[in-house]
Amino acid sequence: MLDALDLADRLIAMIRKSAATSVLDGYETTRHPAGHRALIQTSAQAALNAISPEGAALREVFAEFLTSRNPRRYLSELLSGD
Repeated sequence: MLDALDLADRLIAMIRKSAATSVLDGYETTRHPAGHRALIQTSAQAALNAISPEGAALREVFAEFLTSRNPRRYLSELLSGD
C-alpha cells in the first residue's frame, strides 16, 4: 500500500510540474528495501507454516526462542552449537 501511495505522490508531482522527471528515479531506492523486507517476512511465515518435518522443527525452535529468558543468549548458543 505504501508503494502505491509513494508512487502516486511522485506521479502527481510530475503531472503538476512541481517536480522533475528525476523524482521517479528515487522511487526504487526508496521503496526497494520495503519490498525486500515484505518478501523476507512472507517467506519466513511460509517456512513456519510448512507442513513438513522442517517446518515442525522450525516452529519448535522459534517457540523456544520466544519463551527463553535471554533471547540473545539462546540465539548465540543455537548458532554456535553450544
